[in-house]
Amino acid sequence: FFFFSSRRRHTRCSGVSWARRCVQETGINAEYMGKINFKIERKLKMLGIVRQTSRRIKASQLRRGFASQIGGNKDLAKQNVAPSGVVRSDRLQFSKERLTDFGELPLGEIPDALKYDRPFNLSTLSNGVRVATEYWDSPLATVAVFINCGSRDESIENSGVAHFLEHLNFKGTKNRTRVQLELDVENMGGQLNAYTSRENTSYTMTVFKENTGKAVEILGDMLQNSLYDKNQVEAERETIYRECLETSKDQLETTIENSHYTSYRDSMMGQPILGIRENIGVISQDMIREFHQTHYHGNNIIVVGAGNVKHEQLVELVNQHFGKLPQTPQAGLSPKPREKAHFTPSVMMIRDDEMVNMNVGVFFEAPDWSHPDYYAFLMFQRMLGDYSADTHTGHHLNTADRQYNTIHTQLGQLPDVTIQKTIYAPYSDTCLLYTSDAADDLLCVDLGGRRIIKKKKI
Repeated sequence: FFFFSSRRRHTRCSGVSWARRCVQETGINAEYMGKINFKIERKLKMLGIVRQTSRRIKASQLRRGFASQIGGNKDLAKQNVAPSGVVRSDRLQFSKERLTDFGELPLGEIPDALKYDRPFNLSTLSNGVRVATEYWDSPLATVAVFINCGSRDESIENSGVAHFLEHLNFKGTKNRTRVQLELDVENMGGQLNAYTSRENTSYTMTVFKENTGKAVEILGDMLQNSLYDKNQVEAERETIYRECLETSKDQLETTIENSHYTSYRDSMMGQPILGIRENIGVISQDMIREFHQTHYHGNNIIVVGAGNVKHEQLVELVNQHFGKLPQTPQAGLSPKPREKAHFTPSVMMIRDDEMVNMNVGVFFEAPDWSHPDYYAFLMFQRMLGDYSADTHTGHHLNTADRQYNTIHTQLGQLPDVTIQKTIYAPYSDTCLLYTSDAADDLLCVDLGGRRIIKKKKI
C-alpha cells in the first residue's frame, strides 16, 4: 500500500518538483538546476498552467520534452559519472553495438570483467548429511534440503509414492499440526516450497536472515517427524488425482512426459513424475513409510544455504536438527538399484481432436550433469531461447525481427506459430535436450540450420 501511495503522490507533483527530483536521482551537475528550473517555469507560463494544479496530460508532454533535452545534451552526459567511474552512455539500451572488445582470448579463459564467484563451503556431518553454503550479504536467507530420490527410484507397483510422500510432509508432525506448521511459516514472513523430480526431492524455505534457525528446525521436523496418518493418506488421494488431471491438460507438460516415455521405454525414467494414475488409489500408508525409511537417511541428504547464511552457523543448526538421522537405510531395507537409462530414438504421435492447435517436440540425447560439456549446453539452451507470439510481436524492442536470435526471427514470420521453448533436462547418466513448438496450421522445426515447414493435414 505504501508503494502505490508513494507512486501516486509522485505522479501528481508539479513539473518543477518532478524535474528537481529527476536531477537529484540522475546525479546531474548542480549548476544545471537553475537553467532547468527556468526552462520549466517558462514553459509553464507559456502553456498557462498553474504550478500546483493537476495537469496529467500537460505534465507528460513536459516530461517527454525534458527527457529529450537531457538525452540530447552530450556534454551533460559526459559529466554524469557514476561513483564507480563508469560513464553513462547515451546509446540505446538495446543497442547491438559491442560494449567491450576483449580481443582474442585463449580457449576457456574468462575475462576478469565477466568473472563471478562467491565463497563456497562444504562440510559432512558424522551421519553423512552434507552441508553446503554460498554466502552473500542479503536481508534474506534460503535453506533447501535435497534428497537423492525421486520417481526413478520407484517401481511399477508403487509408482507415485515419492510425490505422495512430498504432499504428506506438509500435513503435520508429532510436534505441530498442519495449521500450526502453516502459521509458523506465515508468521515469520517465510516461503515454503517443495517439488519432486525424477532423481531428487527438494524442500526449500526462504526467510529473513534472523529466522534461519527456525527454518532449519521446521524442515528437520517435517522430514523426520511427519505422521503419515491413514486419514491423511485417504484425504490426499483426491488432491493428487486432480493434480494429475490438471497436468494432463497442460500441453507442454504432456509433451515432456510423453517424450520421456518414448525415449526411455522400459526404464522408470520413462514413467510420469506424479506416478501412474491407476496407482493413486493403491498407494498405502505402509508403502509411504517404507519409501521414507529407505531413502530419507544421512547419506542421501544435502542441506544447502544461500544468501545471508554463515557456514559455521548452518553446520551447527543442521547438526542440531538433522543429527539424529540414521546414516543408512533401516535394517532390512535397501534402495532399488537405478537401472541404466538407454535413450531410444523414436517417433510418437498422439491425436486429440479437442485441441485447437498442434504441439511438436524434437528431442536429442545430450550430456548429463557430470559431463564436461554440461555448462556448454546450458549456454546453448540460452542461445536457442524461448519464443512467444504475444511477447515477440508488435512494434517494440521485443519484435522478432529485432532479436539477436535468428530462430525467433524465422518464427516471427510464421503467424501460426504461437510458442517455442527450449529445455535442457540433465540427469545423473542421461539427458534430454528438446525444443517444442505450438502452432495452429504450421509445423516449423529447425534442424541444423535448415527450416522445414509443412502444412498440417486434417
